[in-house]
Amino acid sequence: MSKLLSEEIKYNGPRFNVVQKIYKRDDGKEILRDIVNPGEASIILPITENNEVIFITQMREAIGKISLELPAGIIDEGEKPIEAARKRIRRRNRSYSR
Repeated sequence: MSKLLSEEIKYNGPRFNVVQKIYKRDDGKEILRDIVNPGEASIILPITENNEVIFITQMREAIGKISLELPAGIIDEGEKPIEAARKRIRRRNRSYSR
């Protein structure tokens, strides 16, 4: 198990922040990790009446490809998690109507 040695916010923006963490492994080696924290978010597993799972496609610049994903999104201030998830799937898949 790794032990957290330090944690520092490297970027704090309106939609996300980046935290740099340094861990020490059991073998003594230190590991640096940069972690993107999007804040409060929701993800939903939408299943149709025919027991089909609805996925969305999303361009991910970090990998330079389109990714197949479950609908997810940032929760806006005052918004409930289920509202954020429904809003996201409506934007991506017009066949979802609930």
